[in-house]
Amino acid sequence: MIDHILILVIAVFWRLGGFDKARWSGYRDVLVPVILGTYLVFRHNLLTGIACGLALTVIRIGYGAYDPENDPKPSFLGSVTHDRGGWWIRGLVGILYVLVGLLPVVLYTRHWFGYVLWAGVSGACGWILCRIRTPDIIIEPAIGAVLAMSVIHI
Repeated sequence: MIDHILILVIAVFWRLGGFDKARWSGYRDVLVPVILGTYLVFRHNLLTGIACGLALTVIRIGYGAYDPENDPKPSFLGSVTHDRGGWWIRGLVGILYVLVGLLPVVLYTRHWFGYVLWAGVSGACGWILCRIRTPDIIIEPAIGAVLAMSVIHI
């Protein structure tokens, strides 16, 4: 039951963090790493939870598409990849969320197969949903939910 609530909460906070009308942008950047890190403290141990909470700040890397005409400050990955569609960026960042953010858990548990599997699922989720032009109101909670599921299942 707690796992399902965690998935729902992370999905909602992920969307709120990307919602331009939200009063605070820290829902995604601050609360998601803190909540997932706290979950891992209770699931594994203090050091693993804190290390993952800190590693999950990789979500601040951003995944905005490259659009220099309308956006003078593109996301880091946008400026590196020059991906105007944004789907390659969303796929790449989905992989990075798991590979970087959950590395401390994998070093502790040694569940390498699940680690690689969930990195692929996370990347595919962002890539496919963005490629078929799914609205952000669906993509963002899906990305957050997949990240939460990867934390639960690794």
